[in-house]
Parts: sequence; structure tokens; C-alpha cells
Amino acid sequence: MYLSPEQQILIRKHVAADSPSPAMAYGLWLVFGLFGAHYFYLRRQLCGFVRLIAAFCGLALMGLGIAFGGTPADGLFYEPSLSDILRSSQSGYGLLLFYSGAAILAGLIIWWLADAFFIRRFIQRIRARNRQNIIAFYQQAS
Repeated sequence: MYLSPEQQILIRKHVAADSPSPAMAYGLWLVFGLFGAHYFYLRRQLCGFVRLIAAFCGLALMGLGIAFGGTPADGLFYEPSLSDILRSSQSGYGLLLFYSGAAILAGLIIWWLADAFFIRRFIQRIRARNRQNIIAFYQQAS
């Protein structure tokens, strides 16, 4: 179907208005990316919720680990094996909790760094989807 120049201009305006801003997406990624705020902005709610829950679980496990006596300094001077941690008393469980939370957060940081390369692609897909929807609307109206 042929679109007039006026319709093409309107399509470009609608796509620009309905698409997320790359600057805003990268700003959210930089400041609140560990918690998945940029995913909510980019209309990927499931990934955002997974990221948010994982971040809170990681922080909670680290906090519980510290509360149960497993401080990060314990692992700096003595590298306990898993069997040592499981056999030891309360501080061993604290270390296990702390390092479990730290492992979750380390995975989230790697995911956060990888997102820097995917944000532009997410925005391009949203724009392409918006463009297809608007063109379909104009085709139905004709």
C-alpha cells in the first residue's frame, strides 16, 4: 500500500512519540539498573520483575549473613571450604548466606553490564513494532 508523504510524516511523529527515549533508558540503566528499572521502561516487565526480586533476594541474603555473624572479613583471612562452612557454627551459616547473596549480586552485575549492549536493540524493536501497528491502522482506515 502506498502512503502519502503526509501519512509518512504522521507515522514518524507517532513512532517518535510512542517510543522510549534512549537517553532515559540508559539513565535508568546506569542508576537503577541493578533493580531492573530500565526493563520496566522498555516494556519488558517480566525481566524487570525477575531482576527486582533477584536483587532483593541477594541483598537480603547478604544482610542475613552479616546478621548471623558471617562478616566478609572472615573470608579474607581464611578461605573456608564448603564442608567447613556447613560444619561450623552460626558464623559458618552466616558466611554461606553472605556468599550466596554475593553470588546472586555478582550475576546481576554481569547481566547489568551486558544490558548496555542490548538497550539500543530493545528500543529498535519497540519502534519497529510501533511502526507496524501504525501502518496497519492507516491501512484499515483506507
